Amino acid sequence: ARLDAFKKVCDDVVPDHCLSSWVEKSIPNANSLFMLKKQVAQGFGVSGILCYALAIGYRRPQHIMLSRSTGKITQSFIRANVSQGIIQFDESVYVPFRLTRNIHRLLGNFLVDGVMSLSMVAVIEAILRNKSLFSHYLYAVLRNELMPRAPGRNERNVSLGPNDLDTVEDNLEKSVRYVFRRLEGSTDATAASGSTPALLSAISRVEELLASAQNQQAQSQMEPSWHAWF
Repeated sequence: ARLDAFKKVCDDVVPDHCLSSWVEKSIPNANSLFMLKKQVAQGFGVSGILCYALAIGYRRPQHIMLSRSTGKITQSFIRANVSQGIIQFDESVYVPFRLTRNIHRLLGNFLVDGVMSLSMVAVIEAILRNKSLFSHYLYAVLRNELMPRAPGRNERNVSLGPNDLDTVEDNLEKSVRYVFRRLEGSTDATAASGSTPALLSAISRVEELLASAQNQQAQSQMEPSWHAWF
């Protein structure tokens, strides 16, 4: 029923050229339009894969800002999904990141399969090749997310005891491993022969995520305020 309703909205209510028409009317010439679209594709690729890795699922339209002058994407209200003290995937989020029909129409197959895809591959490969370095940044960022929601913290007890701090550190380590697992995905490509297994793994993972993000069945299961038709 939800899929039927989604298709009805797409066919009869919201056309897939809303975003592209708005952008094209705002840009004076073809060269500027292409450069803006290229920047948008790169921005969606980088922010999309990072939001996926950190389980930041609900990227509603009001959370994504697009600069018409530069094409840069700004994501607002970025909060990792924390449950029981650790970062966890939200079961109500059915797509890895936002890549709706209107966004795909704006970018086209050339930029989705090209610039956007390559940006995501570059991010995954860079992170997985430099786990030890990236983990330091993750620890710093995720500690700020986990500390306010630590099990021993409440309104009356703002300080944490030694046991609570140990729990936070344990949850922090689990969350960092969780982020890396989400980026790695299937290990089939990692075991492939050749000199660039990390690259092959990243390409395979991106292909899998792009297909999942554009799946109409999955998009139709998102809550109405996500506006899958936009």
